[in-house]
Amino acid sequence: MPDDSDMNADRARAILELKFSQQDIARMNWLTLKNKDGELTPAEQDEIAGYMRVGHFLELMQSKARQFLRGQNENG
Repeated sequence: MPDDSDMNADRARAILELKFSQQDIARMNWLTLKNKDGELTPAEQDEIAGYMRVGHFLELMQSKARQFLRGQNENG
């Protein structure tokens, strides 16, 4: 994770554009439905846990990017 000194407006905007692909979203939806039925294999449990870790990391980075851009708007 880059520290805040590495952040600039272009990087912040690029981070805000990051998102899962439609293929990944479809896979997560399928895994979620399968999980609700209690039918996930151990490998699928690992897979959905990985998606969750990446999603949380992305949320953290996007929050930092928004904070940076807000600070830029307030300071200039």
